[in-house]
Amino acid sequence: MQVGHRGRAFVAVAMIPAVVGLAGCTSNDDKKADESTTSTTKPAVDPKKVSPTDLPQPPAIENAAGARQEAEMGECKTAAGSQEVTGKITNAGDGAIDYVVVVNWVNGSSDVMGRGVAVLKAVEPGAAVDWSVSAEVAEGAEACTLNVQKGTVTE
Repeated sequence: MQVGHRGRAFVAVAMIPAVVGLAGCTSNDDKKADESTTSTTKPAVDPKKVSPTDLPQPPAIENAAGARQEAEMGECKTAAGSQEVTGKITNAGDGAIDYVVVVNWVNGSSDVMGRGVAVLKAVEPGAAVDWSVSAEVAEGAEACTLNVQKGTVTE
């Protein structure tokens, strides 16, 4: 079956409203989508709930073992700014060993808002050694956590 010039013209003319209608809808929808994704509002992230990116990292410890029970921690204030915490480690083992003390200042969802690290080298058995850490604490800290490990510091 052959389609003459009139048939081709009819098909082409019949498709014009469909193409124009589609183009019209797409253009307005895209414009609305662009407007809805462009925002001048503040970010949805609350800085009181984000850990600072420059927290000090504790050194590596070979043959690490938890030693929280061998540590005491003094008062830990959570106000934003410079903070210091002191405490004491008592080596309950049979030989000299290294200790790494980490104090984290955390918010209500356990995000770390500040961190202090102390390294005590070769603490003799039975010895009680004072330690101190300091940190710049970001706004939002609500509590302090203490982590103590013993072993051989490799860094």
